[in-house]
Amino acid sequence: MSHQRGSVLFLYPVGLLIVLLLGAIAVDLGNVWLQQRRLVDATDSAANDAVTYGLDQDRLRRDGELALDPARVREAVLSSVAGQDLPDGAGLPAVSVGTNADGNLTVTVTIESRAELIFGRIARSRGIAIEATGTAELVDGS
Repeated sequence: MSHQRGSVLFLYPVGLLIVLLLGAIAVDLGNVWLQQRRLVDATDSAANDAVTYGLDQDRLRRDGELALDPARVREAVLSSVAGQDLPDGAGLPAVSVGTNADGNLTVTVTIESRAELIFGRIARSRGIAIEATGTAELVDGS
């Protein structure tokens, strides 16, 4: 038994190193998740704003028909995204106007970015590419 004394002295630093490494990975993944959620919130908000403020009111008054004005949709998206707390380096949003299976007009907003890592910088990581897409539809409520 006396020849095994001090073996815990070697295991303790190794165990501590493993715990610290797992903690750093957890912090980095939590940070990536938070930045991804910010992108999702921004795209959802921008799509909703685009459907609301992009409505072609002249056509609605003239023909009684729901339509979206692409210029107003784009302006609403850019205005909405500018007011969001997005990660640094988030690209300009891609905006598309279309119709869904029910025939309702939809606006889809996609934003791409790169989630920076906190502890991953030690390994000279450039971060993780993230993307979010939000869609809103224009429904006739009458």
